[in-house]
Amino acid sequence: VFDTTSHRVPTTLRGHHVVVSAVDANGLRSVVEVYDLSNDSSVTRIAPTDTPKDATWQTHVPAGVTNFQVSQGDIPASAVSYAKGVVNVYAPIAPGIKQLSFSYSLPAKSFPLRLPLEKETGIYEMMIEEKAGSVTGPHVREVDPVTVEGRNFRRFLASDMPENSVAVIDLPAPPSRAIDPRYMVAITLLIGGTMVVALARALRRR
Repeated sequence: VFDTTSHRVPTTLRGHHVVVSAVDANGLRSVVEVYDLSNDSSVTRIAPTDTPKDATWQTHVPAGVTNFQVSQGDIPASAVSYAKGVVNVYAPIAPGIKQLSFSYSLPAKSFPLRLPLEKETGIYEMMIEEKAGSVTGPHVREVDPVTVEGRNFRRFLASDMPENSVAVIDLPAPPSRAIDPRYMVAITLLIGGTMVVALARALRRR
């Protein structure tokens, strides 16, 4: 049992994990973000109201996000709100580490994706489901890949990422579904030529 306070308390990011899936049939990539929040005080931070200024913790997500939803973790969906690129947490944060997890979709055209770090981060992990592509940033290095539910992910890791530093996830554009007009012209000419040849042969036989 801890005393409570509505005042700000020292809160650090022990870990931040970002998982980016391959592009789907709708041209979207699914992104999962997991934060390891650490209340480094001896009291529980509470939100006196449900307004953003009183949130116990908040972060930002990239522009163009759709399908935002809170995933399984220590903080329930009922205690999290999302609006205009800002994620607000209203759940009490007791001393120790609490995990917040959420997911969203981004258009493939959003990449390269710049992810500014709002606070110093102890462990920064980024995973991409692409054989091509790259992840760059201070102290970022590629480590051994991992397999999650039968899907292969390249894994990038950094430690002690400084505040305001930027990680960049650069992924290849999906193959275009549009057909090159020159290809269509060539196919049309080929089909037309084949038909002419077939017709000429038929007339000769007659």
